[in-house]
Order: sequence, then structure tokens, then C-alpha cells
Amino acid sequence: MTKIQHRRDNATNWASVNPVLGQGELAYNTTDGSFRIGDGTNHWSALAEYQYGAIHYMGVWNASGGSYPSDPEQGQYYVISVAGTISGTVFGVDDWIVYNGLAWNKVNNQVYASTDHAHSSLYQPLDADLTSIAELTGSNGLLKKTAENTWTIDTNTYQPLDATLTALAGVTVTADKLIYGTGSDTFSTTGFTAAARTLLDDTTVAAMRTTLAAASSTVATQKIYVDKAATGTGDGTSWANAFTTIQAAINSLPAIINHAVTILIRKGATPYAENVTVQRTVSAGSITIQGEYYWNNRVASAGSGAGKFNLNATDTGIAAGDKILLMKYTGALGSSRPDDAFIDTVASVNGTEVALTTRTSDTFTTSWQYVIVRTEIKGLTIKSNNTTILGLYLNGGTTTPATIDGVFNPQLQCCICESTTNATIFIKNSQIQTDYAINCVGVVCGASTSGALMFSSTNAGYGVLISNLAIFSGAQNSGSGRGHIYGYSSVIPIYYSFIKGLSGGTADGARRVYRTAIRPGAGCRDPRGNHRYRRGARRVPPLRGPAPCGGAPRARRRQRRRAPRHAHQGRGRRGRPGPGRSACRRRACGRSRQRVRWSLAWSSCCSLGCSWAPSSRAPGHGICGASG
Repeated sequence: MTKIQHRRDNATNWASVNPVLGQGELAYNTTDGSFRIGDGTNHWSALAEYQYGAIHYMGVWNASGGSYPSDPEQGQYYVISVAGTISGTVFGVDDWIVYNGLAWNKVNNQVYASTDHAHSSLYQPLDADLTSIAELTGSNGLLKKTAENTWTIDTNTYQPLDATLTALAGVTVTADKLIYGTGSDTFSTTGFTAAARTLLDDTTVAAMRTTLAAASSTVATQKIYVDKAATGTGDGTSWANAFTTIQAAINSLPAIINHAVTILIRKGATPYAENVTVQRTVSAGSITIQGEYYWNNRVASAGSGAGKFNLNATDTGIAAGDKILLMKYTGALGSSRPDDAFIDTVASVNGTEVALTTRTSDTFTTSWQYVIVRTEIKGLTIKSNNTTILGLYLNGGTTTPATIDGVFNPQLQCCICESTTNATIFIKNSQIQTDYAINCVGVVCGASTSGALMFSSTNAGYGVLISNLAIFSGAQNSGSGRGHIYGYSSVIPIYYSFIKGLSGGTADGARRVYRTAIRPGAGCRDPRGNHRYRRGARRVPPLRGPAPCGGAPRARRRQRRRAPRHAHQGRGRRGRPGPGRSACRRRACGRSRQRVRWSLAWSSCCSLGCSWAPSSRAPGHGICGASG
């Protein structure tokens, strides 16, 4: 008889040698009676261990701990004493866990056969949720699960399902919002501000009228704050709660302004890219739109080197990137002309010393006056009386940054205005009445066909000063171009100002007017003295000067010029007057009184010594040949 014996050894030797068993080769462990079957690849230690059908009871196990016994042997089993869940498998009391050599298995002992053999059936498997529900007592209600395997009876009364209520529940409502219907069982929200609530809570029509009257006009002097970076309530009552746009601040104003309103604008990380319109009825009050910081003072002393100067001790807070206008005066501001002027950017500040970005070779003394502004916005259109623009850098790019339209007593002070292709400051259909209404302003226009400072149907009151301007433009003085100062049907008195073409401009110092009187009085600096006037401009007697600092020059008495009986003194042929000419008093004479109607003097008493003479190129064109 043939006897077959498999490979065998004790557990110690198998672990020490750890051989690779051939595929299908059986090896026996004499220590615990287990065996393993080779696969031709894995070592002894990596092969599954099998028992010869024996299982070993190891005791009870608490399944509520959520883990299996550690270091199990094949055939070992435990009886669950406390129910629980292990690795997603739910175990009840008396269930078994058996280790098959690779994993734990569950033996479900929750199904019992009835002991009543006449009615044998299966019972419901034990379930913790059902057990919790079965133990409930009390009033009728809805079952409510409050925790794992824990249930209660909810006796609250609930609203039956309703489409309208479901739609309302889906609307998100925030502060100052009102829900309104947009269709059948659809809803949205709209603004419901505090101002609107003050009207709706009135119980009578009379009370509503009183509320509306109070809301339509100012009730006290007011400051409104604008800061792009503000994160507060946005009502403009403080810097923390500032408006984030200028237009929002203006829109918050009532229709009628009876008090002084100041809108303070803080510089943003980027410019305010807004074209803002101010249109309110200003009765007894005023509106001031002001940069948070601006400085207007004399240079305290020269700096440590070229392109540097020291600030006045009272002027603090100036920083790199601020825009600066510098004007050099031979005397006091307001009583002498500027000999030089330019616009630059602050490069750095060291204590009181300011270094410039472009003009780095100049030496600055106390003869220089500086205007420094910080807040930059794109454009303002003023359509309200008694409105002042103060301490701003108006940079319109290709648009006009400052437009004043149809207002009484506008003011533009301590500002720098710049445009590349359009008029920089355009004042039309307005009346200027306040002395120094336009004062300490730098104007830049890089266009070749637009005026830097334009007036249309605008007049300044007698003796009113428009002064201390620095105007830089590439505008032409002939052809279709407009001059640096362009006037149409206006009376514009300009004093103590500096007018110069930009580098590459076609005519430094050019002015072009049409039916306009420009009265510079004393102290206008025109580097080249080129003036161009269009037909129809009228002569206005120049003003005497200079006057004391800050005062207006004394006006020269107007001299009435009488036209000659025969402007041509009998020479020329009779006929009807030509275009733009008025007829001589003598009915039979057709010569026009062009010397009276076409003449316009910039100033016969100008500090530059200008003298006016008719041009021989065309009737009615005058050229002021200023020296210097």
C-alpha cells in the first residue's frame, strides 16, 4: 500500500525558512494543525492559513466599541454581548463573529423559530430603531428621530404643504428688503429703505406731506464722506461708513440745498473712474466737492539738491504720487505775475523735503507757490449753483474732466485738471460772481484742436478776478484749432496767470476768441505772445493794475468811441456793407466801421507791453506782439 506524506514542520521552522511552496503544494504545520497551499510565487508567511474544520470559542465581545478583536487566528469566534456596529456591519446580542483566516464574518442569530410548532413562522429581526419606536408611549403625533436609534413623538401642529408658502420660504430676505409677487406663487425682493418707511408709517395725508417736504431739502449743515475702501454701512456719515462712489454721495442729497454741504473724497488705491454729475437746486446753501487732502502754500526753503524743496511746516501728510502745481511769482500771490509754472508728480517725501519726478534740475526758493492734490477722479459736470470744486486732480483722459453748465457762481480752486484730446475745463452759459472763483488751478490739454480753458456764453462780474492759472496746451492759433483760452460770446477777466504751449505745440501762448472780451489787466505771463482773434470780437477797455495783494485792479473808465462820419473819408465805391460789417451812418456810404467792431486788445497796459494792431492778412484779425 502506497503512503503519501505532505511537507510538514513546526511553526518555528516554517517561519524561519519561509519557503516558496510550489503551485498546489500542501504544507502542514505540526504546531497548530493548520496547513497552507502554495501558489508557486508567495512565501510561506504570505499564504492563507487553513484549519481542518475546527472552530474555537474565544468568549464574548462588546460590539459597541466599533472594532474587531486584534490578532485573530483562523477558526476563532466570539459571541456578541453588547450590540453595535463594526466597519459598517450591525451586530445584535448573541450574533457571532467568526474569523475565516482572511476576514471576520457575521453569524446572524437574530432569527428564531417559533416554539409553537403548530404556528411556526419567522420573527422580525432585532432592530434598534424599531425597538426604540416600540417603546414609545404618549399622545398621538409624528415620529421624530432625535439621534441614532432614538425616536420621540412630536406633538407639534404643522402647516399643510402649500405652494405659496413653499415659494415664500425660498426667498432670501436681507436688511431693507421687501417681498413682492412676480407671478403665480413666485416672489422676489426690492429695496425698502429707512426713508421709505418714514413715509409709510405716517397715518394721514398731512403727515405724509410734512415728511416729503422735510426729505426734499436739507435741514442742517452737512458733511458726507466718500472712500472706495470703506466697508461699513455706506451711508456717508463717517469715514468708516463712507459711500464708495462719488455719485452715490451726490444722489443722497435732497433736491433742494438750503445749507452748506461738503462732500469729502478720500484717495483710493485706484482713481475714481466716474463721470459725476451734480444737479440740485441750491437756494440759500452751497455744495463743495473736496479732496480729503490738499495743500496750497509757499515753498519754505530750497531742498538739499536740485528738484527738491521744503514744505511749509504746517503742511503734513503729503506722499509720493500726489500731483503738484508749482508757480513762480516775483511778488506776493495775487499781486504779481508768475514767471514760470509747471505740473509734476511728487516722487518722494523725506521729512519736510519733497522731491519731484520730472523737474529734477530746478532750484526752488520762496518765490514758488505750490498746490498739491491727492484725490484723483475722472470727471465732474456741475449743473448746480454755488458749487465749488476744491483740491482735486481731475484727469479726464480723452474726455473733458471739468464741465460747468448753466449755473450761477461756480468755483474751481486749488485743482489740477488734465485731458489729452478734449477741452479740459469747459464753462458755458454761466455767471461767475465771486472774486477768485477760479484760482490756483493747473490746466493741461494735449490736444491740437481743442482749447484747454473754454468759455461759451459765460460772463464774469465787473471787478471779479479769475487768476493764478497755469495753462499748458498744444492747441493751435489758426485754422480749425482753438487757442489755449477759447471764448465764445463771453467776458472773461484773467489775471496773474501763466500760459504756455506744450512741448511740440504749434503756438505757445495762443488764445482764440469769438465775440469775446478778455481783460487780463496786470500780470499775465505769455512766453511767446501769440494771440489770435476772430471776426466779431469786441474791444473792452483794459483794467488798470497792479492792485494790492488779493484785490481787483481799478477799472479804467470806459471811453466811448465814436465812429467817423465817413470811415473811408470819401474813398472807395458805394455799395452795401460786406459780411460782418456795419454800415456807415451816412446812408449813401457802404464802408463798414470795422475798426470799432473788429478790434480787440489783450491789454495795452499789460505788463508784457503788448500793443495791438490790425492784421494785414484779413479784416478784423488783431495780433498782439508781446515781447518776452
